[in-house]
Amino acid sequence: MRKLLISCAIIAQGLGVVCAQSISDVIPQEQRHHDFGAVAKASRAEHRFVLHNPFSTDLVIQSVRASCGCTTPVLETQVIKPGQSGSLMAKFNTDRFNGEKKATLTLSIAQPYSTELQLNVRGYIRTDVVLQPGEAVFGSVPEASRPTLTLDLNYAGRSDWQVLDISCPFAYVKASFTEVSRGGGRVRYTIEISLEPSAPEGYLESQLVVHTNDNRLKTLPIRLAATIEKPLRVAPATIALGRVKPHEPIPQRLTITSKSDFRISDIKSEIAEIRFDSPGKPSRVHMLPLVIAPNPLSDFSEGEVKGKILVHIDTSETPIEVPLSYTLESDKLADAQLAP
Repeated sequence: MRKLLISCAIIAQGLGVVCAQSISDVIPQEQRHHDFGAVAKASRAEHRFVLHNPFSTDLVIQSVRASCGCTTPVLETQVIKPGQSGSLMAKFNTDRFNGEKKATLTLSIAQPYSTELQLNVRGYIRTDVVLQPGEAVFGSVPEASRPTLTLDLNYAGRSDWQVLDISCPFAYVKASFTEVSRGGGRVRYTIEISLEPSAPEGYLESQLVVHTNDNRLKTLPIRLAATIEKPLRVAPATIALGRVKPHEPIPQRLTITSKSDFRISDIKSEIAEIRFDSPGKPSRVHMLPLVIAPNPLSDFSEGEVKGKILVHIDTSETPIEVPLSYTLESDKLADAQLAP
């Protein structure tokens, strides 16, 4: 028994942190199951499982397989570095299957040791409800705009079937529905979805939920996705001049890009003099050579100064703001630093 304990200790010491962690730590037990609920025929239903590497070596996923063709697994990250996360996308094939479906997704893990991990999905694909298009995907839209999508929802079955409400995840997402026709056990609705100008910049993905009077399946999810982009992009996003003297001319370059032509009318700053050659013609891309001369502080002291460069353009009443900073040093201090 003593020899067995010593051997186990040596093995555990050799395995190190790999033994300290378990493959079950890659994804918590409560996150290994996903229920899509009731989804409309041809609608897009996807779920992303997040995987974490708790080991001190790479977590390598060799492959993934599904027990049912109703779900297509997509391995988005095959090698996950220590302490980092990856993902597996499960796509529910609502266009090719009907009724209640479920699948087990088996991940074959090659490192840090060979094993398998199983995830489960399920859902009910309604044949009596068809959504076209199957999701609300706006694509790339300009910030502060109000894009709108229209979807058709068709139902075949009960003559008294109704849409009661649509719940939205965010205040800046608006959804409304209108009954277009009803008769012969068929009902058609149009659903209008819009993004308010207050929608924040970046990628948006969530779900709308359609509530019905169907006691068996009261809700239907609709995937919502959009990328909110600024109408103008500025590079660099900030300008830091470092240590400078008052009035010292510092050359810089600013590039402003838009999806439509625009003209630069003026460039100003409250903390520096900005000199530039104004482009005469409107363009979608302006590459601007600037000369920035920092203003002296009112008390002629040294210190960090922060402010903004304001770029005025003809297509917006609000100027583009570019953060500007520098550390101001007096001529006397600069001369002392240069002295041998």
